[in-house]
Amino acid sequence: MQQANLQLQTKPLSNEQFEIFTIAWKQQAHGKNITGRDMLIYNTIHCRPINTGFTPLTNPKRIQSGHRGAFSEHVSSLANNIQATFNWKSAHHKEQLDKLNEKFGGVFTDQTWKHIQTELLK
Repeated sequence: MQQANLQLQTKPLSNEQFEIFTIAWKQQAHGKNITGRDMLIYNTIHCRPINTGFTPLTNPKRIQSGHRGAFSEHVSSLANNIQATFNWKSAHHKEQLDKLNEKFGGVFTDQTWKHIQTELLK
């Protein structure tokens, strides 16, 4: 992934969905239930560079041992999960969307999920 592709261009949610997501996000953040995967989705929805909120890896020992840092690991994990969701059976796809909707106010549709996938896999 190149630096130029880190800035997103279009919002995947309507204004009403965006407001619902933002309220749900604040509740999840207050309860300390936000993961790195959630941060990538948040950044995508808010059209922010997807690496916003991640601290760069600077520990020389961790770099030498091949650790890629939280941002790289979460991008890879989420991108793989999104791709797998669309390649697996429809029951698994629905389960993934249901979990996401339960956590963030029911604003995610197949179209929203595909938009996030497209943005993250650029």
